[in-house]
Amino acid sequence: PALVVGDDSALLREIDDRLASQVDRLETVAGTQSDVSSPGSGTETATEDVDVDEFTSVEDFLEAAVARLVPARNEASVAIIDGVARFRPSTLSGFDISEDQQLIDRVVAETAAEGGPVVGTALTDHGSLRYIAIPVKVDGDSRQGVYVRAVELDAELAPVTAAMWTYAIAALVMLMAMAIVGWFVTGRLLSPLRQLR
Repeated sequence: PALVVGDDSALLREIDDRLASQVDRLETVAGTQSDVSSPGSGTETATEDVDVDEFTSVEDFLEAAVARLVPARNEASVAIIDGVARFRPSTLSGFDISEDQQLIDRVVAETAAEGGPVVGTALTDHGSLRYIAIPVKVDGDSRQGVYVRAVELDAELAPVTAAMWTYAIAALVMLMAMAIVGWFVTGRLLSPLRQLR
């Protein structure tokens, strides 16, 4: 059972900050200015600046971006060119979303409709994913690129869920212990009444 997290939760904001902090260089390439926050206190990932001036095609840029922006545990990334997953990290420290065509079609449609970066949540074979999709355009290349970074929410919430289950079990054990003690104490208090019969 997955824990449902509202949009105003601190964990979801921290995940969104992590997603945004990993793609700020790509947003500059896409020619958009969005509210990219500084990295949260969550899982750190390996990054290296990616400069658009070094590249003449969307393909070269996205290949370098995927190679340099390595996903952490519970994260995935994929580079999409013209609706087809083209690059995924060679070091699969996280999980692979490059073969999830439904997710790929969704992010391509969303970025085309929005005209800029899109943050969303999707239910996939990997579970609930929080993702950011950044459209990428390089001058002189007519192809449309999208860089996608995703975080597996179920895995991120596992420690919280485990803590909640531990608390629930401890509370149940305490209630049972109090009921047993109460039963004995009540029996002792009522024993004089039983003797009057």
